[in-house]
Amino acid sequence: MHHKRYSRNPILLPLSLFYAMGIALRDLAFRWGINTIMDYEMPIIGVGNLSTGGSGKTPHTYYLMNHLTKRGLPTAYLSRGYGRKSTGYREVSIQSKADKIGDEALLAKHRFPQSRVVVSESRSQAIPDVYHGRPAHQVTLLDDAFQHRSIKPGLQILLTRYDCLFCDDFLLPYGRLREFRSGYHRADIMVVTKCPENLTLDEQAIIRDRLHPLSYQYVCFTATKNKSPYGMTSGGAARISEHEKPLLAIAGLADNNDFFDYMRMMNDSVICRGYQDHHAFTAYDIESILSTIRHLETESNLIITKIHTTEKDLMRLKSHMHLFEKKGIRLVIHPIEIRDVTLGGPLLLDLVDHYADHAVQQAMDAFPAPPSSDF
Repeated sequence: MHHKRYSRNPILLPLSLFYAMGIALRDLAFRWGINTIMDYEMPIIGVGNLSTGGSGKTPHTYYLMNHLTKRGLPTAYLSRGYGRKSTGYREVSIQSKADKIGDEALLAKHRFPQSRVVVSESRSQAIPDVYHGRPAHQVTLLDDAFQHRSIKPGLQILLTRYDCLFCDDFLLPYGRLREFRSGYHRADIMVVTKCPENLTLDEQAIIRDRLHPLSYQYVCFTATKNKSPYGMTSGGAARISEHEKPLLAIAGLADNNDFFDYMRMMNDSVICRGYQDHHAFTAYDIESILSTIRHLETESNLIITKIHTTEKDLMRLKSHMHLFEKKGIRLVIHPIEIRDVTLGGPLLLDLVDHYADHAVQQAMDAFPAPPSSDF
C-alpha cells in the first residue's frame, strides 16, 4: 500500500500533547453529561472523519444524497458552511452566493435543487428548523459532523484516506488528527476513500485488519473517478473535447494535490496554482491569474483560452466569470464521482439503504401524517 507522506515537525510534538489534554477534557464532558447529546427520532446520517480535510467528506455526502433522492426519499443537507462570511442559520437557494453560505452548500443546492440545504454552526439547534414544514421521514445528511458530538446521527459514517489511514496518524499539530484514534468507535461504517479501482480482496482484508473494526462496524472501500469535463461561461455549461491538454489549472481544496496530479497526467507541463480550502477569490486574484496567462503566452508562444478547475471552485469563481470572458477565457470544470470498490462485504449504499428503510419507517410511526379532511 502506498502511504501519503505529510511533513511532521518534531518541534510541534509538545503542542500535540497540550491539544490531547483539551480533547481528553472534551471527551470527559460528553461522557459525564456536562455536554449534552441530542438524539432525534428522524433519519439522520453523519459523514465525517478524524483528520483534517482531504478524505472526500463532501463528495461522499453528495453520493449518498444522490442515491437517496433517486429512491424517491426527501433529503436535506446540513453543514457548517465553511468559508462563509455570514453566521447563524441560513437556508440555501440557487441564487445564494458562496461567500454568504459556503461553496459546498451552494454546490449541494445546485445538484439537488428540490432538497433543503441549510448551513448553521450548531447542527443540534438547526435540526428542528431543517424539519420544519417537511416530512418527518426526510433523510438529513450532516456534512463533516463527526466532531460535532452535540447531535447523535442514527447512522455515523467515518471516512479515512487509503494513503493516510487514521491508524497511522497523530494528533494536531504534529499530525492531522482532530481527535484520538479511538474516536472511530463512534462510527457504524468506516469507509476507506480514494482507493485504487483495482484494489484486491487481499489488500482490502489487510486494511480491515489494520483498522480493527468492532463487532458492530462495517468497512467499505471507495474510489474517486474523474468524469467528463465541461466548459462553463456566464451563459451556462457547454460540451468540450475531452482530449484537450490543460495548460493552466487552479484549485482551492483541502488537498489540491489530487486534482493537480490528475492535471499532470493529462499534461506534465501544466501550470498549477493552488489556494487554501474555501478560498474566496477576489478581483485581485483574478487579475493575478490573468497576469500568469499573459506571462505563459509570452514565454511559450501559445494562446491560452481555458482555465481548468473543480466544481467546488466554480462556486467561488462564478461571480468573477465576466472578468475571464472579457479576456476570452472560459473555465473547464472537472467533476468527480464516487465508486464503491468493496469486495467481500456489503456495499456502502446497501448499508445506507438498510438504515434508511428502518429509520424512515420509525419516523413515520413516531410522527404520523395528520389525516386529510374531505369536504
